[in-house]
Amino acid sequence: MSLPSLRSSTEPSGLTQESPEPDPHAMAFLSSRSSCEPSLGSLRKPRRARMLRRSWSTLMPASRSLEALIEKTKATLTGKSGGPNLQSHNAPEEQRIFSAKTLPKSWSQGSVVSFSSGRGLLRGASGLLTESTAPRPTAWKCHRPFSHCFLRRKTTTDGDDEGRGVRSHALFSASSGCGEENAKRKAEQNNMAAAINDMSLEARLARVNSMKGKTYSLHTGFALARKDALEMISVLRCSVGHLSKGVRSEVGEADMETFSQLLFMQAKVLNSACSQMAVEYSSPEEVLLTLTHSFHTLCCLTQACMSLVEGLSSGRAQREVVAKVDEVVMNYVCLLKVAEAALGASPSDQSVNALTHHSATIIRLDTRNPSRNSSQSLKSTMSYHPMWVALPALWYCLSVSTATVSYPKTLPCDVSEANNGSAVKVDCTERSLKDIPHGIPRGTTNLTLTINHIPKLNSSSFHGLKNLTEIDMRCNCVPVKIGPKDRVCTESVTVEENTFTNLRRLRALYLDGNQLSSIPKGLPSNLILLSLEVNHIYDIYKVNLSEIRNVEILYLGQNCYYRNPCNVSYNIENAAFLQLNNLSLLSLKSNNLSFIPHQLPTSLKELYLYNNNIQQVTDEDFKNLTNLEILDISGNCPRCYNAPFPCSPCPNNSPLKISKTAFKMLSKLKTLRLHSNSLTHVPFEWFINTTELRVLDLSSNFLATEIGVGTFPRFLGKLEELDLSFNYELQRYPQTLRLNCSFSSLKALQIFRLKGLVFQQLKPESIAPLTSLKKLEVLDLGTNFIKMTNLSILMELKSFKIISLSDNKISSPSDGQNTVGFSGGEFSDWSPMSAAAQYRSKEVREIHYFRYDEYARSCKYKDKELGVVTSFVNRKCSKFGKTLDVSRNNIFFLHSRFLNLKELRCLNLSGNAMSQSLNGSEFTHLTNLKYLDFSSNRLDLLYSTAFQELQSLVILDISNNNHYFESEGLTHMLNFTKHLKNLKVLRMNHNKISTSTNTELESESLERLEFIDNRLDMLWRDGDTRYINYFKKLTNLAVLDISRNNLNFIPVDVFSSLPEKLSELYIRNNKLKSFSWGKLQLVRSLKVLDLSGNSLSTVPRILANCSKMLKKLILHNNQILKLTPDFLKGANNLKYLDLSFNSIQHIEKTSLPDDVVNNMDMLLLHNNKFLCTCNATWFITWLNKTNVTIPKLATDVTCAAPGAQRGHCVISVDLQACQHSYLSIILYILTTSLVLSFLTLSISSHLFLWDVWYIYYFCRAKLKGYSRLYSHSSDYDAFVIYDKDDPAVSEWVIREMCVHLEQRGDRRLTLCLEERDWLPGCPLIDSLCQSIHRSKRTLFILTNKYIKSGNFKTAFYIAHQRLMDEKNDVIVLILLEKVPCNSKYLRLRKRLYKRSVLEWPANPQAQPYFWFSLRSVLATEGHKQYNNLFKETL
Repeated sequence: MSLPSLRSSTEPSGLTQESPEPDPHAMAFLSSRSSCEPSLGSLRKPRRARMLRRSWSTLMPASRSLEALIEKTKATLTGKSGGPNLQSHNAPEEQRIFSAKTLPKSWSQGSVVSFSSGRGLLRGASGLLTESTAPRPTAWKCHRPFSHCFLRRKTTTDGDDEGRGVRSHALFSASSGCGEENAKRKAEQNNMAAAINDMSLEARLARVNSMKGKTYSLHTGFALARKDALEMISVLRCSVGHLSKGVRSEVGEADMETFSQLLFMQAKVLNSACSQMAVEYSSPEEVLLTLTHSFHTLCCLTQACMSLVEGLSSGRAQREVVAKVDEVVMNYVCLLKVAEAALGASPSDQSVNALTHHSATIIRLDTRNPSRNSSQSLKSTMSYHPMWVALPALWYCLSVSTATVSYPKTLPCDVSEANNGSAVKVDCTERSLKDIPHGIPRGTTNLTLTINHIPKLNSSSFHGLKNLTEIDMRCNCVPVKIGPKDRVCTESVTVEENTFTNLRRLRALYLDGNQLSSIPKGLPSNLILLSLEVNHIYDIYKVNLSEIRNVEILYLGQNCYYRNPCNVSYNIENAAFLQLNNLSLLSLKSNNLSFIPHQLPTSLKELYLYNNNIQQVTDEDFKNLTNLEILDISGNCPRCYNAPFPCSPCPNNSPLKISKTAFKMLSKLKTLRLHSNSLTHVPFEWFINTTELRVLDLSSNFLATEIGVGTFPRFLGKLEELDLSFNYELQRYPQTLRLNCSFSSLKALQIFRLKGLVFQQLKPESIAPLTSLKKLEVLDLGTNFIKMTNLSILMELKSFKIISLSDNKISSPSDGQNTVGFSGGEFSDWSPMSAAAQYRSKEVREIHYFRYDEYARSCKYKDKELGVVTSFVNRKCSKFGKTLDVSRNNIFFLHSRFLNLKELRCLNLSGNAMSQSLNGSEFTHLTNLKYLDFSSNRLDLLYSTAFQELQSLVILDISNNNHYFESEGLTHMLNFTKHLKNLKVLRMNHNKISTSTNTELESESLERLEFIDNRLDMLWRDGDTRYINYFKKLTNLAVLDISRNNLNFIPVDVFSSLPEKLSELYIRNNKLKSFSWGKLQLVRSLKVLDLSGNSLSTVPRILANCSKMLKKLILHNNQILKLTPDFLKGANNLKYLDLSFNSIQHIEKTSLPDDVVNNMDMLLLHNNKFLCTCNATWFITWLNKTNVTIPKLATDVTCAAPGAQRGHCVISVDLQACQHSYLSIILYILTTSLVLSFLTLSISSHLFLWDVWYIYYFCRAKLKGYSRLYSHSSDYDAFVIYDKDDPAVSEWVIREMCVHLEQRGDRRLTLCLEERDWLPGCPLIDSLCQSIHRSKRTLFILTNKYIKSGNFKTAFYIAHQRLMDEKNDVIVLILLEKVPCNSKYLRLRKRLYKRSVLEWPANPQAQPYFWFSLRSVLATEGHKQYNNLFKETL
């Protein structure tokens, strides 16, 4: 049988006119990525148990409506065909989605695979093999592979236990069903086998082909499909050892290869079809459509198997192939049994629950290791038959079920898994989306669509995404004053009713920043969190909240404030929230509220009412909130002094009026924020019943006096954090801080913030009440303008871990002074801190007191009420232990007595403008210091002994000390590092170091050196070799950063002088145009190389020859045009490659070898200039099939050319046009011929046109004889235009010009004059046009006065227009007066055509020559009189 006939019989009937061609990518996938082991006949487990992959094609399109599904089903079932000639040539798009041409894409869809062990029994095929030749059966069971399709997916709902209970039931049903089917059909199969055994191959193929077009009804479809599948098994089994009737045609090796690939393809398609059977569908029609699709594919698979078996000469090889396909069909029968049970069950049935709670899975064969004898017996056959290319694809389809997440690579979102695969997160943040993207995985649980431009949501927006538990669609239409000014949104997002109704698992919904005017209708009743901040919702009614009675967290803030104005009062219906019995958090911040809502649910634990217009808090407001734990009413009656935002205080600057018993019922309150309420008094009655209070914020009030006299701290015995910052009195600068003795009652206090109280001195009596607080760890005294202090007064505070004195005016003492920072009466070894354990507690937040909303968050972050946590002090510094921050003071001089703090581990001296020359004695008493921040000063490294006393120092930061480094002629001893034996990290950034007294840095302990923004280009100048070994003696250095050093080249000798242990080298943002790649061999330990932000245009020829250890290479933002053919050859250690933001146009196959790229973790290719032509076919195909992570693949890896593809994603480029190679060649030849012909004619006509014309007329005259040529005659020789209002000019024209030209001379001229020759009554403009066009020349008689008149300009324009239209220059200028030569046109005309500009001579003897010249000008054509230099151009 011929190959075309075999192929035609195995292609899907009625679906496509094209035959399923072998997919070369499938072969590549099999050889490089398949987990099958052909030599052993087993399946190899992948390296990772779960792996996320992207598909290189789009997902199988799911039907979006019932009507569409029915149409698709009809199109599929009615496409009957007996051969390829009967197939439709204009199949609709819906019909092609299941075609053999398009379906193979689905097998490459990536999945997260977690293999489960399973057992099975090879039943169907065992009967085909004789006892002597049959391979050892494996432990397969027919029900195991497909039943797990429905039971593998885990959920987070309460149905997990129920799902686990379903497993055994479903498995048992499938098993028993399969056994019954086999027994019932056994006799029928035996009878059928006798009839089929005598069939030829063509007849068997035709019989299977006839099954493709069968129509299955909803009630009997599954049973009939099983019956047809069993008949198909009988037809298939007859292929073993059967010789077709007639002469058997020879099947060549190429044809066998084609059949193998075809079998491979169909196996993959069936795998996808089986996975679709497990997907939860909304209607039976969808199940029927999937059944038809899968059975159609099974027929194609069977035909491909029979065609392959026909060409095999070995009987054993035939049996092996048929056995595998036989097992596929048998398992398919079992799958139909399970699916039928699930379809016909009631909604409460366990099988239906299984389908509801578990998503589709991909089916793979988990073959057991066959016996050694069986493996050895197969080796010889494998060597000669290409069927072994197809067998792994069959193994792929049979046994182990896996949890999958499939999605197309064109999905412009990031997909990730969490919680061991139970959560699938799809992040589409800031992707410029205008609609919900297609291809979102069906199993998605968290969907983020923030910062896009999606204008509308409806019930079909989230179709098929029934596992969604969270939708974050914030900031798709941000209010005008908040949103970006380059993309103003004026129309709000439209959310139609019942958009979210079908999302039964939805728990959290974020719709902030969409300008919604009301709460969406049709929300699911089990919603837990609803966020509607930054919208236009001004009215809250009971009916709006009736659908979400189970909500626990509700955010309705920022709907009416100065950046989102509403100009109305916020309206809340009485008892609107009372129906929300589970509500635990309610936020109504920034809503212009003038009252506290009454009748709030008692379940409430957190209430946020800050930044409103509430002026009074009564006893009734919180009386029923007995479970409240957090209350924030800050910003009501705010303190507006120095507020950096619009601020409106209460009338007469009155404070917020809070009843003394307002918090009486809040016995569980833990956090109370009263920030910026203009409070002047804190009654102790507030805290009588709030015994559990842990955090109290009283900052930004007017409590400077209250702090000294108030007794409220006595009732705060469990308080852990107290904030009294920025309570200073206006226009006062007191001598010292006064705290009431009642603060000594705060026994549990850990954090005390006293920032911004403004006083001159910190005295012992200032903090005397705090000395008995044993748990106090953090004290913030920053921004107090403290001038004088004695650090010895802090000695009694034994438990301190962080002291902040930043942003004050503390200065260091000189010798003999002891008032600031030193007490002469104390011993020299005093220390304000005891030898307590290092600070290991939780991180302390930094507070911004002058922000409108400290706890707000941007569109990119959805965390509520906690804000972005920033560390109170440098986190890397404070982790070492006790920390002192005296940054941004006036400490311009250091003395050892000033820093007599032996227990200090972290010291921040940045921003003090110290210009002292350190000699190694300033830090004598800081023997245990680990971290020193000396940045932003004026460090003078005059002595090499600087910092030598800090023997325990680990990190030293001397960045931003460029003052003296930029001065000329100074000594800079940069080898001070040799004395610091424990120094690990040295930061010398932004110092502009361009010279050094030492030519080498020295250190045996330094591991990381940051040398950013200096001037290595000066140290490494060409010809100056002094600093070549600058880093050589840093023997333990592992990380070197020399970014932003203005380098335009690196001397080659530098590479040999780099430390041997150097593993990371950063050379970002320099000016390198070339790089000595070969010299990287000298840096043997290099693993990370960053060359981003340079001007490199080339990459190494073979990267592995330069550095074999390299794991991370960053070439971001360069000017690379192409990659060398063997760029990554042998670079097996490379895990990360960044080629983004370059000018790469084309990447060849050899540049990215599979053995290297497949082992990489990440490859960045976005923002290049790819040419999406047919030459890029391999690259586009590779992008679609590769499994390496390529960020922004669907959004920023775009085409730059040709124009039709510009801006389109590379992976979405249609390569179909590139398949018609012959047509392309023909079109190319035709187009090229036309272009060349056109160019030839154009050039010839330009160079030889007049020669050709001359020859033509010459020859014509020779043949026909000469004849007189008549030219177009004119009525007048010249039209004279002059100033009729000037009597002198009129007299000159009549008596001089007319006489000389019309009455004298050999040839008398005819002149046209307005007063003489114009017809009376005609419009001026018509007469003017006629006179100019009916005259050969136009004479302008010019005077200074006439040049400025409108008549002259009009006539001149019309005459000049003849030059443009007719290429006839008719203008002649006669100057009766001396006209100033300031006209560019006049100067140009004199240069081009000097004879056309005549001046009336003052000498009477020259007048005859004037008339002669004028006659000459009028007698010749204008263009012939042009200057020869310009004649060719004009």
